[in-house]
Amino acid sequence: MNWKIIGIVIILGIIGWLVIKNLNKKPDPIPKPVVVTHIDSLAKEFALDSFKFKEKFNNANDSLRSIEVKGIISRIKVDTAGVSIILHSSGVEKAICRMDKDYHNLEADSKVGDTVSIKGLIIKVTDLFILERCSISKN
Repeated sequence: MNWKIIGIVIILGIIGWLVIKNLNKKPDPIPKPVVVTHIDSLAKEFALDSFKFKEKFNNANDSLRSIEVKGIISRIKVDTAGVSIILHSSGVEKAICRMDKDYHNLEADSKVGDTVSIKGLIIKVTDLFILERCSISKN
């Protein structure tokens, strides 16, 4: 009977340790951007050959999906999951960047109309470039 209790305590201890270890886990750092461009240039490249552009980013590994995009903020979206920055090209929203959790006070530092550079990983390309694990710097 005592061995069962000791076994249960050990198993619960291991599970608790794994949970705590994973709660504090930070994502891998974003590789140095292989593409540094302006949102207008990115939109033009996509317009020229959207199929080739999608293949370039949708099937790449992290080091090839790492990008730095300069553009103008058209919208800042704040929700329970965090903050997203939306950049526009010629008045059309073209990129949405989900910020790292450290950017919950971003709306105090940046505003619509600011020109910024955003570094992140392209995770999906449709008519909108969707980036994650983004960081932002003002220009």
